[in-house]
Amino acid sequence: MKTLTLKTSLIPAALCSLLLAAPNAEAQSTSCPVLGDALVEHSCFHARFGPFTTVLATSGEELTNETPNIDAVHTEFRIGLAGSVSSVTYTPVRSGTWTMFRGTDVPVRLFDSSNEQLLPTFDVDGDTDCDALPLAAAYQLEEAEFYRIEFGPSTADHVVVVLEYLDDFLIENGRDDDGDGYGRADDVVVTACAPPAGYAQNALDCDDEDPNVHPGAPEICDGIDQNCNGLVDDIGLTCRVGEGVCQAVGTIFCPFEGAPVECNATAAMPTPEVCNGLDDDCDGEIDNDPELCSEWDAPTCVRHETGAFCGCLIDLDCGSNESGFICDTETRRCVPGCSTSPGHNGCPSGEECEESTIPSSCIEVVMKPPDMEPADDDDDDDEPTGAEPIREFQPAESSCGCHVVGTTSSALGAPLLGAFVLLLLALRRRYAKARLLTGAKPKVFLRPKRRVPSMFSLLLVVSGLQGCGGRAEEDGNANSVPEPSDAPSNCVPVLDSSVVGHSCSHITNGPFVIVVPTPSPTGAPDVSRVHTPFNVDVLEAPSELKYNPTRDGQHVLFLGDADVELSIFRGDVEVPTRRFPVDGCDLVEEGISAEFEIGESYRFIVPSNAGSPFLLFVEHLGTFGGDAWETDCE
Repeated sequence: MKTLTLKTSLIPAALCSLLLAAPNAEAQSTSCPVLGDALVEHSCFHARFGPFTTVLATSGEELTNETPNIDAVHTEFRIGLAGSVSSVTYTPVRSGTWTMFRGTDVPVRLFDSSNEQLLPTFDVDGDTDCDALPLAAAYQLEEAEFYRIEFGPSTADHVVVVLEYLDDFLIENGRDDDGDGYGRADDVVVTACAPPAGYAQNALDCDDEDPNVHPGAPEICDGIDQNCNGLVDDIGLTCRVGEGVCQAVGTIFCPFEGAPVECNATAAMPTPEVCNGLDDDCDGEIDNDPELCSEWDAPTCVRHETGAFCGCLIDLDCGSNESGFICDTETRRCVPGCSTSPGHNGCPSGEECEESTIPSSCIEVVMKPPDMEPADDDDDDDEPTGAEPIREFQPAESSCGCHVVGTTSSALGAPLLGAFVLLLLALRRRYAKARLLTGAKPKVFLRPKRRVPSMFSLLLVVSGLQGCGGRAEEDGNANSVPEPSDAPSNCVPVLDSSVVGHSCSHITNGPFVIVVPTPSPTGAPDVSRVHTPFNVDVLEAPSELKYNPTRDGQHVLFLGDADVELSIFRGDVEVPTRRFPVDGCDLVEEGISAEFEIGESYRFIVPSNAGSPFLLFVEHLGTFGGDAWETDCE
């Protein structure tokens, strides 16, 4: 890892007690010269694979009801900048050190609720070892405090930001005597920063006297466990070959004695890259062809959550701020139009924006000579004078030909609904940006948390009340009561989409670690590594895995196979769990939630009926604050 230049080298206060508890006295005075690999790699992962969210900052230092927040953790925010100074808000879910990674060198300042500027605890200037996020600054923030983040002055039109809580990446750094990059577990320093000299950023080495034996080492067909997975020669274990959509899964075999083991899978052939959030050409990057989108009204491959599409999310996706095209917040397509508000697209030189019309339009600036007399309007055949719109937009024809099922109609409904439609159209531009700023947890594609009802919702209310002039009825009886639902009353827990989206990013893109559970606690593989999907190969059953939480509180075990009846024990006492289906990720079928305590060691017992292999991913829900569940059945 590259050496980072820090303006200060202070250990965050939250780490001090952990460092003082480290078993090695030499490591107790460790400062924070560089960021730890776990933090950088995780942040860089989300910059590559998402989830992605796009917001448009508001112009200036004053906040408005349209100023977006960037509260979602484990998320890359693409922030459209509005003018020389732009603002967003942030409210952390926990007190402690938060690290703000940035993709471009846009000046940044952070202010608390009393408008006092906070200085960073440390600042990494351009050398984080992540090309997508070369800049980082750390701040001491308070839980539930309201902060304003100010960007600029800058000529950039956007900045990419990832915010992560430093203590989520505390790891055991083991002493590395054989210099193979892997440390032993009996001499560790616990920190989220890079460890001192002589320590590796893990404690996974099974033989610290042999540099050819460590996790990830090439396994040789010689009866020795070179890669520290507890199994010699790995015959029959799951293996993966290829990148992106070309990746294939197979099993390991030995071609002959003394040869490196091989995987019997064959990677699929790459295909041309398309804008879909996948690595179609299998080069390790997603949507990296600049010519992916060619339609004039969908010119940009934009990323949202864990996918991508050709279209737009904010005006800058439709061209320069003088393009005369804006992003339609309903269709996510570029349309002729303009706005004079900072951060939005205006008109080309020689044209001015007419915002009073719906839709807005760019019109040619016509300079009238000072001595020109007013045109004679008496003749109906005269040609119209003045500026004419140079872009035409034909709205879809509509009429009050609607009739809500189960309603009566009357002649009064048409003019009332027509007047209401005109009112809504007048308000449409005012609330367009609010519909764009989707918030941290959209439940369906780009559904914002609105401060006002959507046009469609209000139309539905009016049409339901009026039915183009009628009143709502059911089977001809306006006072009828719906039949009670026969749906089950049992509560089914539902995880928030932000939790599922984050977990699915890791589960889909790896990096995958293969583990083999053992029939007894002795030598059971450790699955405590955060933000890591494990492929569990069951060779003997029942067998078990080991998990040591780094956080107190509720955790979820995501399972790729709903038939795995995995149970959790602390010592010999079974831990109460709750199973529930997981929607929103194709590779996950069920989840198991349980309460864990830091400092305790847990046993994941794999039953005899478990298929092999199955996928396991563990996530701590405290990372997501109080919004980890859409439906929590307590």
